[in-house]
Formats: sequence, C-alpha cells, structure tokens
Amino acid sequence: MPLPSPFNLPTPAAARALLGARLIHGAIAGTIVETEAYAAEGDPACHACLRRSARTEIFWGECGRAYVYLCYGLHWCLNVVAHEAGKGGVVLLRAISLEKGIEVARARRRRDDPAERLASGPARLTQAFGVTGAMNGANLQHGDFRIELAKRPPGRVACGSRVGITKAMRKKWRFWVEGHPAISR
Repeated sequence: MPLPSPFNLPTPAAARALLGARLIHGAIAGTIVETEAYAAEGDPACHACLRRSARTEIFWGECGRAYVYLCYGLHWCLNVVAHEAGKGGVVLLRAISLEKGIEVARARRRRDDPAERLASGPARLTQAFGVTGAMNGANLQHGDFRIELAKRPPGRVACGSRVGITKAMRKKWRFWVEGHPAISR
C-alpha cells in the first residue's frame, strides 16, 4: 500500500509512525523497529540544516522518497523523506527485524550473524537490503523497493536521544520498539 498523507506530518511524528512498517527490496523484507528524525530547519544535527544544496534538496521534496547518502565515506544510510508542508526532513531507518530473505542478507553482509542482528544499525541495514547510492530518490511507495505501512501499532514505543551525533543531542528524536532484539546497540 502506498505511503499516505500522514507522512506530511512533522518529521518526528513520521519517524514514530514508520515503526512497524515493512521495508521490502526484492527477496528480502522486514519490519522497521528503530528510526531517527532529522529536520532541515532548527536541527543542527541534520546536514541539510546549514543550507539547501543540490545534495539536500530532496529533504524538501516529495514524501515517501528514499534519501541515501554515504556516511563517513564507508556506509550507505537509508532515509525516508517525511515532513509537513513547507518544511524539510527525513527519517533515518536504524534497524529492521528481518522476516524474509535472511540467507540473502547473510550473503550480502558476508556474516553469519543471528537474524535479529543482520539489519541492526544503519550500515548493517543497507548492506542486508542491498541499498546503494543509486537508490537515492527512489519512490518507496510502490515497486520492488518499497515501504508497506503497518496495519496496527508495533508495540510499546520508546524514544530517546539520537545516536552518533554531536549537536542537538537533547532532542528525543530516536524511536524504537521497546525491548525488540533487533534494536541497534
């Protein structure tokens, strides 16, 4: 089912709403269990906050698109464009509980990790799902690479500070399904 208008909410609300949704890419699928919100305005932890550029223009674009970037020159990170009208923002997908394609994920990661650790953390997630920079801007509302929204809440949701940032650390914009074994550490 396509991403509906609720993803035109403030980015933190969209980050919470994505919990329980499923990410699908070909033979691999799983439930989103951890996210972080990044707002283009007023959030110095967001790399679009300082200025709009060709690279960050997608933050203000159509909700439900993928924003994929290379972190520290090493790992791809997958975000979903999600914001209210006139604002810009993305939701970083931090962890997914794999349900389908576990052996595919293990082969892509070249590791024999337990299933709950294969897509736990942004870099592991993109490796497991085969996400690359070529997917930047992809429409996640339909097709082989898509998000299907949850029909019911995922369980108890916790929130706290985002991981690995040095600015805006007091914002409680990290959301996760409490007690889930796939949460990043």
